[in-house]
Amino acid sequence: MALETSQFHQELAEKLSREPQVGGGMPAKLLMFSVSIFVITLVIYLGMVFGYEPYLNAQLDKLNSQISVAGNQISPADQSQLVNYVSQIT
Repeated sequence: MALETSQFHQELAEKLSREPQVGGGMPAKLLMFSVSIFVITLVIYLGMVFGYEPYLNAQLDKLNSQISVAGNQISPADQSQLVNYVSQIT
Protein backbone atom coordinates (compact mmCIF):
# COMPACT_ATOMS: atom_id res chain seq x y z
CA MET A 1 0.00 0.00 0.00
CA ALA A 2 2.79 2.41 0.87
CA LEU A 3 4.46 1.51 -2.43
CA GLU A 4 1.27 2.38 -4.35
CA THR A 5 0.92 5.71 -2.54
CA SER A 6 4.55 6.56 -3.18
CA GLN A 7 4.18 5.64 -6.85
CA PHE A 8 0.98 7.73 -7.07
CA HIS A 9 2.79 10.73 -5.59
CA GLN A 10 5.66 10.34 -8.06
CA GLU A 11 3.25 10.12 -11.02
CA LEU A 12 1.37 13.16 -9.77
CA ALA A 13 4.61 15.14 -9.36
CA GLU A 14 5.68 14.19 -12.91
CA LYS A 15 2.29 15.20 -14.33
CA LEU A 16 2.35 18.52 -12.55
CA SER A 17 5.87 19.25 -13.70
CA ARG A 18 4.96 18.50 -17.34
CA GLU A 19 1.85 20.69 -17.43
CA PRO A 20 2.46 24.26 -18.60
CA GLN A 21 2.22 26.82 -15.85
CA VAL A 22 -0.66 29.21 -16.40
CA GLY A 23 0.40 32.70 -15.47
CA GLY A 24 -1.51 35.88 -15.01
CA GLY A 25 -5.15 35.22 -14.64
CA MET A 26 -7.78 37.76 -13.77
CA PRO A 27 -5.47 40.73 -12.94
CA ALA A 28 -3.69 40.39 -16.30
CA LYS A 29 -6.99 40.22 -18.18
CA LEU A 30 -8.30 43.23 -16.30
CA LEU A 31 -5.13 45.15 -17.10
CA MET A 32 -5.40 44.28 -20.81
CA PHE A 33 -9.06 45.29 -20.84
CA SER A 34 -8.25 48.60 -19.14
CA VAL A 35 -5.40 49.33 -21.52
CA SER A 36 -7.63 48.50 -24.50
CA ILE A 37 -10.36 50.86 -23.29
CA PHE A 38 -7.78 53.59 -22.67
CA VAL A 39 -6.30 53.22 -26.17
CA ILE A 40 -9.73 53.27 -27.80
CA THR A 41 -10.67 56.38 -25.82
CA LEU A 42 -7.40 58.07 -26.72
CA VAL A 43 -7.88 57.34 -30.44
CA ILE A 44 -11.43 58.72 -30.34
CA TYR A 45 -10.28 61.85 -28.52
CA LEU A 46 -7.45 62.51 -30.96
CA GLY A 47 -9.81 61.93 -33.87
CA MET A 48 -12.22 64.48 -32.46
CA VAL A 49 -9.52 67.07 -31.79
CA PHE A 50 -7.58 66.75 -35.05
CA GLY A 51 -10.37 65.68 -37.39
CA TYR A 52 -13.83 66.70 -36.29
CA GLU A 53 -13.03 70.08 -34.72
CA PRO A 54 -11.39 71.50 -37.88
CA TYR A 55 -14.34 70.18 -39.89
CA LEU A 56 -16.80 71.96 -37.58
CA ASN A 57 -14.78 75.19 -37.72
CA ALA A 58 -14.80 75.06 -41.54
CA GLN A 59 -18.57 74.56 -41.52
CA LEU A 60 -18.96 77.48 -39.10
CA ASP A 61 -16.89 79.77 -41.32
CA LYS A 62 -18.96 78.69 -44.32
CA LEU A 63 -22.23 79.48 -42.54
CA ASN A 64 -20.92 82.83 -41.29
CA SER A 65 -20.01 83.82 -44.83
CA GLN A 66 -23.48 82.78 -46.05
CA ILE A 67 -25.07 84.87 -43.29
CA SER A 68 -22.99 87.91 -44.20
CA VAL A 69 -23.90 87.51 -47.89
CA ALA A 70 -27.59 87.25 -46.98
CA GLY A 71 -27.27 90.27 -44.68
CA ASN A 72 -25.74 92.33 -47.49
CA GLN A 73 -28.66 91.47 -49.81
CA ILE A 74 -31.20 93.14 -47.50
CA SER A 75 -31.24 96.92 -47.67
CA PRO A 76 -30.64 98.91 -44.48
CA ALA A 77 -34.15 100.42 -44.69
CA ASP A 78 -35.70 96.94 -44.79
CA GLN A 79 -33.48 95.88 -41.89
CA SER A 80 -34.66 98.80 -39.76
CA GLN A 81 -38.31 98.08 -40.62
CA LEU A 82 -37.77 94.43 -39.63
CA VAL A 83 -36.19 95.45 -36.33
CA ASN A 84 -39.10 97.80 -35.59
CA TYR A 85 -41.61 95.05 -36.43
CA VAL A 86 -39.88 92.49 -34.22
CA SER A 87 -39.62 94.94 -31.33
CA GLN A 88 -43.35 95.74 -31.65
CA ILE A 89 -44.19 92.03 -31.51
CA THR A 90 -42.12 91.45 -28.38
